Amino acid sequence: MKKKILLFIVFLFSLHKFSIAGQIVTPEIRAWAQKAIAQEQELSAIFAPNTLGVLYFKNLTSDPELTPLEKGFTLMLITDLSKVKRLQVVERVRLQALLDELKLSVSGLMSPDTAPRLGRLLQARWLVGGQFKGSPETLEFESQLFDVPKTKISADIQEKGKLETIFEIEKKLLFALIDRLQIELTPKEKEELRKPITKSVKALLLLSKGLEASDRGNYQKAAKYYQKALREDPNFSLAKKCFQELIVKNLVRVRRTLALLRGLRAWTSFTDRLIAEYPNFRLKHPLVEIPTIKKVDEQIEIVGIYVTWDLYGYYSNDYYTPNDYPSGYSSFQDFVNQVIAGTATLDGTYPVSSYTLDTKTYPAYLIFDYPIKGVKYYYYIDTGEYKFIKN
Repeated sequence: MKKKILLFIVFLFSLHKFSIAGQIVTPEIRAWAQKAIAQEQELSAIFAPNTLGVLYFKNLTSDPELTPLEKGFTLMLITDLSKVKRLQVVERVRLQALLDELKLSVSGLMSPDTAPRLGRLLQARWLVGGQFKGSPETLEFESQLFDVPKTKISADIQEKGKLETIFEIEKKLLFALIDRLQIELTPKEKEELRKPITKSVKALLLLSKGLEASDRGNYQKAAKYYQKALREDPNFSLAKKCFQELIVKNLVRVRRTLALLRGLRAWTSFTDRLIAEYPNFRLKHPLVEIPTIKKVDEQIEIVGIYVTWDLYGYYSNDYYTPNDYPSGYSSFQDFVNQVIAGTATLDGTYPVSSYTLDTKTYPAYLIFDYPIKGVKYYYYIDTGEYKFIKN
């Protein structure tokens, strides 16, 4: 029996390393939660050092639009804390699976009755949780650090600010928490932890709604939220990973055309040759939309200029380019501007009698960012052509 318990504890501990490996509560995760609850009385009270679980932050405001932050703010903390090498952080989905099995709500997770049990089930030495109150103009975050073996709150941390400063609030709570845990960070870790996961509050809220939809098993709705988040911030890597996970696990409906299968292979690791072999195929979109990260309107570039100089009744025809233009001008563009304005002269003496611009037209295009492996495509609006952009 002791050997069985030891193996189970080792299994639990081994899972902490992959704290943000995925955001889908899979059947395997649910089976783990059921097994942990069934063997709860057999779990050891000895916890590995610096194991940490992050609980959801309860929304105590009167604004239901802020409720998604209960999970979104927690995921921000988990994402950052997982970068600290001396910490082993529990996956969010394991907490979610336990709450589902125990039928617990977000309320009261840090209470003296609930926190010790969750800490034991998660095999976490420490638990972090809290609540936020006020309004979007005056948000107040209160966070507690719970010492699981001692069954007591060892620290209270408070920060406040407007909703648009939530990323700054999270960083202040993060560094205060690390300080309470007496963990010394390297300069490289500090620099990495200061980077926000996004700068868009709207993108964060949409990601948070996606997490809630995913936890409820509504993966198609989750995919739409993740893609809306990517429209707000095309560089939101966490939203990309969440969307990618839904596609890789075949949890969202797609039209399985040949072009799509080629695209999916290009996004994943089935082959490294496919992109090079099919750089220009017209890719059919999945059912969910792909975010546009940039739109470039039709552009006209001046590549040269034909100029006729008036040499006191004699005329000289010349052609000039950005690499070959008359002396006395700061740049080719300066020369062109003065020709058009009628003030250009050759050697300060001979005026321009006529000119013709030599131009090149570049068509309008969009850039699509497929949120898997950073694959990007030009889409030319006039021709409907897709062209792969090499990284």
